[in-house]
Amino acid sequence: MTFNSIALKICSVTQAQTLVAESQHGWLDVSGLESIDDAVAEVLATHEGELALNGIVQLTDKAAEYLGRHSGSLYLKKLSSINESQAFSLAKHKGYLVLSGLLTLSDSIAHKLAFHEGGLGLDGLSTINRTTAEILSRHEGGISLNGLTSLSVDVAQTLVTQTYRELSFNMLETFSDDVAIAFSTHQGLLSLEGIKHLPGKAKELLEGLGKISNPNIRGVWEVESDKCIELSPEDAQLLISRHIDTKVPLQLEGLITLSPETAQVIINFTGEIILGGLTSLSPETAAVLKESIGSLSFASLETLSLAAALAIAKHKGPSLKLNGLLTLPPEVAGALGDHEGELNLDGIHSLTDKVAAGFAKHKGGLSFGGLTSMSDTTAEALSHHIGMLDLASIRTLSDKATKSLSKHEGWLYLRGLDLSTLSESAIELLRNNTDISMPDA
Repeated sequence: MTFNSIALKICSVTQAQTLVAESQHGWLDVSGLESIDDAVAEVLATHEGELALNGIVQLTDKAAEYLGRHSGSLYLKKLSSINESQAFSLAKHKGYLVLSGLLTLSDSIAHKLAFHEGGLGLDGLSTINRTTAEILSRHEGGISLNGLTSLSVDVAQTLVTQTYRELSFNMLETFSDDVAIAFSTHQGLLSLEGIKHLPGKAKELLEGLGKISNPNIRGVWEVESDKCIELSPEDAQLLISRHIDTKVPLQLEGLITLSPETAQVIINFTGEIILGGLTSLSPETAAVLKESIGSLSFASLETLSLAAALAIAKHKGPSLKLNGLLTLPPEVAGALGDHEGELNLDGIHSLTDKVAAGFAKHKGGLSFGGLTSMSDTTAEALSHHIGMLDLASIRTLSDKATKSLSKHEGWLYLRGLDLSTLSESAIELLRNNTDISMPDA
């Protein structure tokens, strides 16, 4: 869920407060910001969920202090440098911390970051020496080093630990037998998605360990690749037991079928579950998945029965993404309208008046990012929705539709509007509502 908060280039304290209030506990992406005021950082840091600030290139010490208080995944992919004070503050952050904009890492900065509790993303590093590796080995969470294209034996031996954590080296295409021996002693998951070829001994050492994420190395972690089209409850249980970082989504995009029995296992994972390959959802499986307390994502589900909709609408997690749905019968829309949380339906390209009426009662974030036009009646129905409403692809509106939407309570995205198609009175009406995000000119 983005609701086009990413389109913001400048963010005031008031806007930040609205974004935090409306996004609830889901994904908040304000990566359009290239700089951030301390006061805005303080507000955004109160968001409980994933927070993306991937446009920020530098921070003040005070902003870093505020962001260090954030709880949930924090993405700062373009932050190119940090000082010791900022590193100390960010290390207090609870959750997955992405600093892939850092191209080098001094020992003093590494010392500070080693105290961070949670996953640490350092994908910008292209090399790492043994001293830095020794410092980072003290870090208790997972570490992503996906920028490394080669790995020495001494660094590999230093990074592997006897504690259970994930290490990710997805840019490695091959490595020596000695590195494989070091990897074979690691107790946690090894993500080696880039491996294309391994010497016979190295592959023999790693095959069947049950902790390698790579479709070219046979092991139980193959169930997480796109090649896996079905998942038994037993394999699901093993998968859940080893996917310990709930800030990293559980991606099962290869699955084309999911039984209620397997669903009963995977809902034990408390983070986001991505089921992008499912093209159908039975009422029985939906009834199980609704108990998940994490977000659910279905990118390929093009249709949904009323029974399945009634079940999944009771989902307890922060967001439900049904972006694969292309059409919605009124009764299904009415059922989904009862969902309490963020609801993404970006695959819908047209709404009938009856379907729109079904969502009028929905309270929470609602995204129709695929809509390019709407009738006056549809606009009137959606104007009664309370919460964040994403209509960012709408190109034009009639005066009547504009008047209706101007009364919407909550953040409203209309960034795709072609203002040349609107009357001056309509534009003024929209601008009078400070919660409406629209083109500047």
